[in-house]
Amino acid sequence: MENEYRKLCNQVRKAARQDKDHWLRQQCEDIQQSYEENKTRKTFRLINDINRQWQPRQLTVNNKTGKILQSKEEVMEI
Repeated sequence: MENEYRKLCNQVRKAARQDKDHWLRQQCEDIQQSYEENKTRKTFRLINDINRQWQPRQLTVNNKTGKILQSKEEVMEI
């Protein structure tokens, strides 16, 4: 049972890597095409889409007067 699970996991990982590689190659072709057509805005947008890394959003909680609450206890009071 465990070996079968590992084989399936490995197949899924391999497929995901192949799909990502295919997607990246397609993006590079789109970048090359837009560069050759002198569409600089589209070119740089595509490049930034590839290079941008995910960042979590920093959300703040404010009280009724607008003061930023920093501790969990202050947030729980609201």
